[in-house]
Amino acid sequence: MYERNGYGWRGGSAVVRPSPVAASAVIQSIRRLGPVLRQDLVRDTHVSTATVARTVSSLLAAGLIRERPDLVPSGVAGRPSLPLEIDGRRHAVLGLHVGKHVLTTALASIDGRVLVTGRSSGGPDGTRSGAAPDPVQVISRALLRCASRFPRHRVLTIGLVGPWGDVPWDPADLRDRVQRSTDLPVAVTDHVAALAAADLLSRPGRTDGSTLYLYARDTMGFVLVRDGRLPEDGKAGRLTHLPTGGDVPCGCGEVGCLGVSAGDTPLAVRAHRAGVVDRPAIAAVVAAARGGDPAALALLRERARILGRATGVLRDMLHPDRIVVAGQAFTGFPAVYEDVLAAFRASTTSASGQTPVDLHGLAHSPTAVQAVAATSCALRLLYADPLAVVGETRALSA
Repeated sequence: MYERNGYGWRGGSAVVRPSPVAASAVIQSIRRLGPVLRQDLVRDTHVSTATVARTVSSLLAAGLIRERPDLVPSGVAGRPSLPLEIDGRRHAVLGLHVGKHVLTTALASIDGRVLVTGRSSGGPDGTRSGAAPDPVQVISRALLRCASRFPRHRVLTIGLVGPWGDVPWDPADLRDRVQRSTDLPVAVTDHVAALAAADLLSRPGRTDGSTLYLYARDTMGFVLVRDGRLPEDGKAGRLTHLPTGGDVPCGCGEVGCLGVSAGDTPLAVRAHRAGVVDRPAIAAVVAAARGGDPAALALLRERARILGRATGVLRDMLHPDRIVVAGQAFTGFPAVYEDVLAAFRASTTSASGQTPVDLHGLAHSPTAVQAVAATSCALRLLYADPLAVVGETRALSA
C-alpha cells in the first residue's frame, strides 16, 4: 500500500519518488497542453497510468502544478478528472541576458509569464564610462528587487544567456560565480539556443523535422533544432563574420562581414556619419524611416536584403524544413520585411514550393526577446528535474 510522503510515495520503509525522466516528461506536457487531464498526459508522454498518477501527486505536493476544478463542466456524473496546469503563483525563475551593449534581467513565473524586467546601464561596449557592470552584481541586485516586489514567489533557478563568443565573460566561470553568490542552480546557454527553446516552449504542439533559428541584432548566430530537440551542448553557430560581399570594414581585418554590414550599431553609426540622423542610434534611424526619410529607408532596405541573402545561404547549407528569424535587425522595422523575403527567395537554390520553408518571427514581442530567452534557459533547468530542484532550493532556504 502506497501513501504520499513529501514529493514521493512511501511504500513500507522506502520512498518511491518519480524518476527525473518521468517528472520532466509530465511537467513539460502539462506546460505545453495545460489545462490537461491525467489520461491525456498518459497518451502524450507514453508513461504508464500509475507513474503519471504518482508524478502528478508529487508535482502537486511540490507546488509546481495545480488542479482546476473550476474548469470541470457542470452536471458531469461521477467523480470527474480535474484539469491540471502549471502553478505560477508561488515559484519563479530569474534570467540574465548578457548583450554587447545591455544586460537584461527578467523574473518569470514557472508557467513562463515574464513578471518584470530590468536593464543595466550597458554591456561591455555600452557603458558611458567604458567599464562593464559585473553580471554577478546585476543578478544579486535583481534577486533583492524581485524579493521585494514579488514576496510570494521563490526563485528556483537562474539562467545566463549571451552571445558568449562576442562578450568578454567566460560562461563557465560566470555560472560558477553566480552559483556561489546565490546558492541557486544555474544554467548557461548561448542566446540563440535559448531563443529557440523559448519558441519551442511557446508552441502548443510538437515540432517535427528540422528548424533553423537565425538571430540578428548586434551579434549574429544560428542553431539547428531537430524534432524539437536542441543540440546537446546548447551551442550555436556564429555568423558575425559571415562574408556578405559588401565593402564595410570589419575589426577582424576583413570587409563585408555580416555583423558590420547588418548589425544595429554599425548601421546607426553609418547613418549618423552620413548626416541621416543626429545621433548614432538605431531607434533614430527607424524613426527617420517611419517619418519618410528616403536615406534612412534605403539603409534599412539594404540591410534587409543582406539579411535575406544570408538566410538563403544558410538554407542551402543546412536544408531545414522551416526557418524562424529573431532579433531586432529582422523585426525592428516590419516595413522592410518583404525585402528580407524577396532577397531570401532570390538567393536560395531551392525551387519555389518544392521545399516547405516558412520564414517568420518568434511568437514573442521583439522587445521581450532577450527577457524570454534568459528565463527560458532557467525554465529548462527546472523542467529537466523539477522535484530535485524544488527539494534543493527548499533545503538551502531552510
